[in-house]
Amino acid sequence: MEIHESNFDFPGIQAQIIRYCEKNQIPRKIDMHLQLIFEETVQQLIVPILKTPDIRVIIESSEETEEVVYTVRYGGKGIDATMRKDQLPLSVLKSVAKDIQYTYCPEEKLSNQITMTVR
Repeated sequence: MEIHESNFDFPGIQAQIIRYCEKNQIPRKIDMHLQLIFEETVQQLIVPILKTPDIRVIIESSEETEEVVYTVRYGGKGIDATMRKDQLPLSVLKSVAKDIQYTYCPEEKLSNQITMTVR
């Protein structure tokens, strides 16, 4: 899923998440957590700090481990959205995800990445 405007189609992307979860037989609880994670990462943490959003969301699930990994990549120069002063979104994320990691790769267009495993 890609976002290139701050007034993106939030309900449309939520619907894509629901369809992905249904298609991959992901439990409803994880589906709800993914929707919440999307809202907190993209809408609360990332879009407000970017002048022009360039965001890619990737959801991967493993039948073997039954884990679901959520990754969001976005442009900018070393902007760790998890270090914002408003810690409420991060508190919400910690309640539904584990292993929240931020990485920065300056040689890539979408140089910032936040990855987490959904609970």
